[in-house]
Amino acid sequence: MHVNNFQELLRLVGPQIMKQNTRFRDAISPVTLRYLATVSRRLQELLSKEELGGEKPTDLLRRMKKLLGDKYTSFDKELFLQLFYQRLPPDTQRCLFTVKNKLSVDELATLADEFMATLPQASTSGA
Repeated sequence: MHVNNFQELLRLVGPQIMKQNTRFRDAISPVTLRYLATVSRRLQELLSKEELGGEKPTDLLRRMKKLLGDKYTSFDKELFLQLFYQRLPPDTQRCLFTVKNKLSVDELATLADEFMATLPQASTSGA
């Protein structure tokens, strides 16, 4: 589900569930709200917190998939690929720009690993 669609669904359905004065609402609202909060939190983390850092792109991809959990299979593939791509270093993004929409996210991560392995390592010493 695309992020905008998800947010629109939350905006439309959330208040309707809370307005209902039925046993059904009382039974499902805590579960539904917990579910929506969990999905919303995961999506927020995915959009704002996940970074490559010193890891390989395949490690980042694994973390991002794990964050979505079972929602990964139904998550918008193009959006997920774009979120992953945006977290790659600028040099890697430039290198992969022409192929990013022709590969799966797993293939893109593997290719990014290979490209980054060819780059000189930054010096970690103070000298």
